[in-house]
Amino acid sequence: MHPLRIGSLYGLIAAVLVNGIFLINHAYLNSSVWLRILGFVLPVVALYLAGHYAGRHERFQLSTAVTGGLRSTLHGTGAGIVAGLVMVVLSQLAYFLNPLVKGLPNDTQFGPSSLVGINGALGATLNVAVGILSIIGWFVGGLLLGTVGGAFGDGQAHRELKSGKVPTGTAAPSA
Repeated sequence: MHPLRIGSLYGLIAAVLVNGIFLINHAYLNSSVWLRILGFVLPVVALYLAGHYAGRHERFQLSTAVTGGLRSTLHGTGAGIVAGLVMVVLSQLAYFLNPLVKGLPNDTQFGPSSLVGINGALGATLNVAVGILSIIGWFVGGLLLGTVGGAFGDGQAHRELKSGKVPTGTAAPSA
């Protein structure tokens, strides 16, 4: 499976989780701090898992216990970057297109757009700035978390291939 497909799938899952938590938090729980933290931690875990799965999968595709660490890690990096970008873009689109959030305060999943009740043109400008900063932040986060996940996934697959648990030349086992 290509890292773009893996990253897109994990990014979609992360976007659904982030938007679900955001709506539940604002509509029913009056901005619980714990759900805000969970809304940040779950996408972080999704970015790491995208990299882990991509790195592990690529090592099994190479079917060797000798080489391929860098290639597998880079597959993890690519999957993490894609997952972060897909998650941010889908989350921002869902926020602006979802009729359920029209009555909620002027606040996005990635930070307040009205820091002290600023509305109007300045509030909209801040909202765009928060969106751009979130794209940059989750891109860098995907880069780092995907790389770490890819390295750990590659290492795990390398140990399994080396120990003989999984014979070389076989298809990748399910994680």
